[in-house]
Amino acid sequence: MRKYIYLCQIVFWFGSCQPDIVDREEEQQTSTAFSYERVEYVFDENTYMKRTIKEYPEIVIENNTSVEQTYIDNPGDYFKESSNFWSANVCAFSYIDSLLFVKTPIDVVGDRFVYDDGTKWLYSEKEQKKKPLIESSKILQIQPGHKLIIYPSVTFKEIFTSYKVHLKGVEHGEELVVRGDWSGVIFLDYNADYVDIPL
Repeated sequence: MRKYIYLCQIVFWFGSCQPDIVDREEEQQTSTAFSYERVEYVFDENTYMKRTIKEYPEIVIENNTSVEQTYIDNPGDYFKESSNFWSANVCAFSYIDSLLFVKTPIDVVGDRFVYDDGTKWLYSEKEQKKKPLIESSKILQIQPGHKLIIYPSVTFKEIFTSYKVHLKGVEHGEELVVRGDWSGVIFLDYNADYVDIPL
């Protein structure tokens, strides 16, 4: 019997969306709709940053024609930046009905986060991916009867940290704080070696 009661309590807890309300009086009602105020990233013992250089398989382009060919080498064709939010709050991503794009860190200096005004990601439990905003493409010319071999490598940064999303109740004005973790992959640099060989 005790096991049954305990199980019912667990199901009820996971099935309910009780917000984490700040400074709420006992008699104050909880709003049914919320508006976005701000996002805050928290530097703590779980925060880490890792810089990586990844080498990709060689790319071979052959020109079997009698005219010069053009090839655009763009790292965005095979490397994508990413953003991933997570929260133990089962309703964390459903408090706001509309799409919410928030700023995310691009660097960590000491115990401070660095942001870029042009970098915003969708606040979602689903991993987001997109091409780097930095333009690093190169236009290459391949002579007739030649092949071009490209040995590409990308330098990127991984960041993991905690976050707080601050919301405000539409009906009653109470503050709601959603806590969770965020991880992101940020493009830093692209390098490639080019080898031109006759066919």
